[in-house]
Amino acid sequence: SDGIIIRRSGVRIPDWPPLISSTENRPAYPLIQLRLRPDLRLLVSCLLLSAVFAAHAVAREFPPLSKRGTLKLFDRPFVTIGSKTYQLAPGAKIIDQSNRIILPALLPAGAKIVYKLEEQTGLIHELWLLAPGETVTVQQ
Repeated sequence: SDGIIIRRSGVRIPDWPPLISSTENRPAYPLIQLRLRPDLRLLVSCLLLSAVFAAHAVAREFPPLSKRGTLKLFDRPFVTIGSKTYQLAPGAKIIDQSNRIILPALLPAGAKIVYKLEEQTGLIHELWLLAPGETVTVQQ
């Protein structure tokens, strides 16, 4: 049969889409075609994974004159770090362990932090939450 014919409009609808042979389904130019022995394929994949993990483990750099401390209390707009209380500057950036900007309400008490004060006002301009085990060399 050639398909279904709808008598009123004369439109011919095929029963099924045409079959495609397996040679037509392949791309003309494959992007990556690695034909390696299984042991070499494992070595290449391990090297790629180690490169990804090494790139992820890059230490963050903090601006000069940054200080580090332990966050004791956050009572908007005041932040108690150690025994001193500071005020957050309007538009202060708070950056978490994954380098994402977060809201001040998400600051966890007892977190290890690095912070930068504005020179003229003494307000906290930037604040970074440190990941467990992250080492930092900044001014105390």
